[in-house]
Amino acid sequence: MSIPKRCLIYLLIPHVWAAIFFTWLIASTFALSLVGHQHQATVTSRNYIRSRRKGTSRYCRIDYVYDDQRGHHADNDVLGPWAYRKYPPGSPISIRSVRVLGINTSEFASRSHAGSFDVIAAIFVIICDGIVLAIFYFWCLSPLMQRWLLRYGQAVNGQVTDKNEIVKRRLHNRECVAYEISYSYPGPDGAVEMHRRSVNRVEYLRADAGQKLQVFYNPRRSGQHVLYQYSDYAPREWAT
Repeated sequence: MSIPKRCLIYLLIPHVWAAIFFTWLIASTFALSLVGHQHQATVTSRNYIRSRRKGTSRYCRIDYVYDDQRGHHADNDVLGPWAYRKYPPGSPISIRSVRVLGINTSEFASRSHAGSFDVIAAIFVIICDGIVLAIFYFWCLSPLMQRWLLRYGQAVNGQVTDKNEIVKRRLHNRECVAYEISYSYPGPDGAVEMHRRSVNRVEYLRADAGQKLQVFYNPRRSGQHVLYQYSDYAPREWAT
């Protein structure tokens, strides 16, 4: 599958957009707390809104406008039902605003602080972003890097030096077996580069010590390399 198609499929995953949205949300929350600028705003309207769960909890949405060095802005914030009486239209309020990723965001100055819930949410978002970025690397970036190395890298002959079968125990006495091969190739200064990589069972059974490999490495960073036989661009008869 071509790399543009891989990127398109990746962008169609809903979790990717969810991760982007929550990353922006957490970033704006901490930015408001740490580097937000305080402004005077004016309330334009107020409305009761109900919770979607049971319809018994009521909140008050306060719409307001404010000006900063970038111009005139309109935003809103959600507070408790007590805010309906406290902030009638035309009331002056104090807000904090910040621009994150080209988008202006603001909230009441009294709410502009990151609490324990925000910290927990930030940790969760970081974990999710790590998973999403890992998928992006293996699905899109890795084939792109392989193609660059195969096109512009320095080609040398390497060889398999060893192979290992690693047994990892899991719960309920079930065993998980991992396979890896060790290989070497000459670097740009003649020094031997030693590396290891994980392989599947078929590749493990086919590999033998002394087997020749074709290696393409980055002349500037000899550790950045790709094994042609194990790349996404290897002939099908080799990969199967």
